[in-house]
Amino acid sequence: MAMIQSKKYTGVYLNPLLDNDITYYVGFHNGKAWQKIKIGKKTEGITENYANTKRLEYIHMTRLGEDPMAHKKQNQKTVLLFDTVANEYFTNIKSDRIIKDTYNPENRYKNHIFSDLGNKDISKITRADILAIQHRMSITRSKATTQQIISLVSSIFKFAINSDNVLYTGKNPCEGLMQGRKLNNSRLRYLDKKEVAVLLEAVKDDSELDLFVRLSLSTGGRLMSILNIKAKDIFNENVSIYNFKNEKTYSGFISKSLLPDKKFLEGLQPNDYLIGRSSEEYSFRKIQRNLKEIMDSLFNNGLDTKDSQNRVVPHSLRHTFASLLVINGTPIYEVMKLMSHSSIDITMRYAKLAPDSGQNAVDNII
Repeated sequence: MAMIQSKKYTGVYLNPLLDNDITYYVGFHNGKAWQKIKIGKKTEGITENYANTKRLEYIHMTRLGEDPMAHKKQNQKTVLLFDTVANEYFTNIKSDRIIKDTYNPENRYKNHIFSDLGNKDISKITRADILAIQHRMSITRSKATTQQIISLVSSIFKFAINSDNVLYTGKNPCEGLMQGRKLNNSRLRYLDKKEVAVLLEAVKDDSELDLFVRLSLSTGGRLMSILNIKAKDIFNENVSIYNFKNEKTYSGFISKSLLPDKKFLEGLQPNDYLIGRSSEEYSFRKIQRNLKEIMDSLFNNGLDTKDSQNRVVPHSLRHTFASLLVINGTPIYEVMKLMSHSSIDITMRYAKLAPDSGQNAVDNII
């Protein structure tokens, strides 16, 4: 029905509804333009007389330079876009660590997440929205890539929950989506001591590759973690390593057999990266490409490019670190800490390599 003007009061309007109710509005000039404000419904106790009283009150407030709707504007919930939180998150992690190349989470966000969640109110994002992304990704991408995308969304929500600069009081809709997944044991190929010696001989003339391999075999750090080690992260035999998967720092050690001296620290400033010996992070792609070529020529002849179970790749250095520790009798819980694993279940993949699997105990039962 059309809105009608009150016959009793100027500037008071009645909007008859289909359910026989009436909504009252008032209109007045606020000094700049004509303004119309909803007062309420008749069933809510609003009358023409009350509406007129509110109109006169609003006019008086306007003349005093006050905004009649200020209280309502203050009570309106500010929409917090997921994209706003994501950008704050990326700014936060960039302030301490420089992340580049294919491991750049900001690129992953722009390519795989923004179109689905970027312009949504973060408080309105549900588990169904996350599952939709997971399903879409699983059709065209690998399980690992899909998992990385969901993990990034989860990290942004965790940041929103824990940050003092973000006003978000909701929950993380990604919780539980990454639990109970089967461990991927397909790439547990490691190098034995003879193969390690062959690799070190092959990279000795490339100072960056040589140091990278020795640091990897000393700490078990992932490729990006090794590239991000700075001079200030070394203290005596200890090295501070950043885990990009859980965004935490953990402690490792410099192997005296692999790095008997610390000449690699000579001439470096505290914030210089060990690999590349400068304040600029060394190229992820260059390390990966050059090391892969050497590993292919040494260990992967005749193997199918899809044979991930038997091929040696840069990540095999991490498996080598864990495997040789277990073979040498290191307790599995100690290996877990040195690998910065989130669960002992992950580390248990290496338990079968332990020198004493229980055979001696069984042999000596009687």
